[in-house]
Amino acid sequence: MSMTSEPTTRECARCGAHLHHATLQGFSLLGCGACGGVFMDQEAAAKVVDGGVWQAGQLAETLERGTTADLAALTREPCCPECGVVMAPAHLMGVELDVCAEHGTWFDRGELRFLLRAVSPPTTPQLAVRRPAPAKERYRWLATFPIFCNALVALSTLAGFYGLIAALFFDGYPDFPGAAWALLQASIGVSFLLAAAQASKLLLDLADRGELS
Repeated sequence: MSMTSEPTTRECARCGAHLHHATLQGFSLLGCGACGGVFMDQEAAAKVVDGGVWQAGQLAETLERGTTADLAALTREPCCPECGVVMAPAHLMGVELDVCAEHGTWFDRGELRFLLRAVSPPTTPQLAVRRPAPAKERYRWLATFPIFCNALVALSTLAGFYGLIAALFFDGYPDFPGAAWALLQASIGVSFLLAAAQASKLLLDLADRGELS
């Protein structure tokens, strides 16, 4: 996407220097390398005002680069580079342009890029929004909880039986209160774990149905 530029014999509307015919991606205009001004025919100027010509801004920026002419010191009346007729002033979005009704519009340095920014729609950066995971995903860890509880139930049952056997046979005489206490502890542990496993299954079902937030 390189710009091509060719010198012409047409004179700048402001400073009288020779203009260059600049082209980028099929869009062309006349630009001044001395004062940074730009001249476009009516059709091209209308496209710029409609905001549909990105090439115009790049061409103008390239032509303006390095220009140092003081526009306020230029007292020459703006004349059309095509026919030499003094152009009429026209106001657009607070900018005073110079227009030849037959051939086109002259933009002083900076005016074209200012208008392009004014007519281009603002761009809003798309921010990545982190959305909370669905409830069934947040409660998915509950699916493993019953397995964990069942494993503890098995261990509690084995511990209860071990305590029962130890109380009845290991000391040489039966210890019935100890055996009863071992069975009670095992029963409480098993009941608690079974209840926790059932509660986790219930919560997981509610999450799958979307009844949990």
